[in-house]
Amino acid sequence: MFSGIIEQTALVTQIKPSQAGITLDLKIDLNDDLALGESVACDGVCLTVTDWNRNEKRAQFFLSDETLTRSHFKNIKSQNLINIERSVKFGDRMSGHWVQGHVDGVGTVSSILKVGDSQELKITLPVNLKKYCVEKGSITVQGVSLTINSIEGDIVSLMIIPHTWTVTTLSQLALGSLVNIEVDILAKYVEKLTRAVTQ
Repeated sequence: MFSGIIEQTALVTQIKPSQAGITLDLKIDLNDDLALGESVACDGVCLTVTDWNRNEKRAQFFLSDETLTRSHFKNIKSQNLINIERSVKFGDRMSGHWVQGHVDGVGTVSSILKVGDSQELKITLPVNLKKYCVEKGSITVQGVSLTINSIEGDIVSLMIIPHTWTVTTLSQLALGSLVNIEVDILAKYVEKLTRAVTQ
């Protein structure tokens, strides 16, 4: 489980295709207590550490076909930067919202507008995801916990403060960029429970 508060960015150093998916090598500056089998959110996708070289600060993750289908990682390239968050520890402050790292789909950046010191980011969502979004509700974009300012059709508007813009990869987005989207899990549970009651 994650909170959507990004700890750092990491550089993609190598991508190794295989029949079952791809292996992703990252240059990542994490503490030495990173362990094999640990879950790390990479651009919002919960991935398992399959190899960790403490001396070279390189971590390796396997991406299955399912992960590639659901996320933007099918288009990932060497030298890309991605957002990194380690899993939440019990007792830590919950500064974002409950994020599973289970990406629901890929959105498209439709507008980036500077508003004062902040950036207004508009993202077109897959049609099947917009029903889970509400004004002032939570959404995860590239692993970043954000608040939905407004919704118009299938487009959500998000205001990115300078700190978030600086410490995450959101500042590298451009019109047409593909982004990983995870909607609020609570909305999906409410939908299922409501459907069960009404049937």
